[in-house]
Amino acid sequence: MGVTDPKGKAIVADPIHVCDLVNGGLFRGKQVLDPAKMEKVPPTAAIIYQDGNGKEKKKERTADGLFRYDGREHFALISLENQHDSNYIMPLKDMLISALLYDQQVKEIKKERKEQGEWKDSAEFLSGIRREDKLSPVCCIVFYHGEKPWEGPTRLHDMIEFPKGLERLREFCPDFKINLIDWKHVNPNHFKTGLRQLFELMPYAGNKRKMREYIKENSTSFAELDDESCDLLETFLGIGCLDGVQRRDFQSEEGGHNMCTAIREWLMDSKMIGRNEGENLTVISFVRRKKNRQLTAEEIADDLEEPLERILPIFQMISDHPEWDDGAVCREIYGEEEVF
Repeated sequence: MGVTDPKGKAIVADPIHVCDLVNGGLFRGKQVLDPAKMEKVPPTAAIIYQDGNGKEKKKERTADGLFRYDGREHFALISLENQHDSNYIMPLKDMLISALLYDQQVKEIKKERKEQGEWKDSAEFLSGIRREDKLSPVCCIVFYHGEKPWEGPTRLHDMIEFPKGLERLREFCPDFKINLIDWKHVNPNHFKTGLRQLFELMPYAGNKRKMREYIKENSTSFAELDDESCDLLETFLGIGCLDGVQRRDFQSEEGGHNMCTAIREWLMDSKMIGRNEGENLTVISFVRRKKNRQLTAEEIADDLEEPLERILPIFQMISDHPEWDDGAVCREIYGEEEVF
């Protein structure tokens, strides 16, 4: 299917995030996969067969991401699908790409054994592989990051209607379970990369005020974010102030990015804070930052699309008392200090 969801590219492009997604989402924080042992490989698996007329046909499937993980003696293949919407044939899709990847391994073994030409018996000769030959595991992961609950099937049997009187066939029909990682059902503390901050904030994606409050209460978690973490938050949550150019304004001495400050300005720029929600301290902080960038009161008012008479007293108070913090300015102008 390929990576058609642009949000998914932020995950499948980096083995570090894939390992963290699997370690946190499947293994509950246990560090089973090591990014140093994982590499991205071409995500397409194919099989060539003959149709009823004897013509060769090719069937192929493409995952959003395919990674080879090298263990001590053998390797594993990890396939990743990104879903923003429920998919009602996902077990079948995962089963098919798994089968194609296993078939691909069998073909490679057969080719090697044919070149060697050594068979212990007729069973090995007919099979094309030796009795001791083993396949490497294929693990398919589905990462769901949609707003609505996952409504698709989670196993092949969920897609099958067993006829009345033949219900016992169920135990003899092979099933196939998908490995679904749904952001609504993960523990953010199980993740080591920016996925942790992403999963912490996703519940508040539709409520910027609650997001603001959460960041304030958990400021240490967002004080030092690396570029990859900012990329995830920008991509999945649409935090525009974290794009590659603007994030430099929020760079800390340690080289990371102060998300708390960035969110404050983003909320102001986006007009997502209502005046009746007590944004005075945020406005003061915004004016101070813009003033430090040599903007005039008129330019700041224009940026905010606010009346100049609201911005000018703040601007003037900051100019007259540069030693005052935002709380002192807020108390002087509004008679009380509001909290971000």
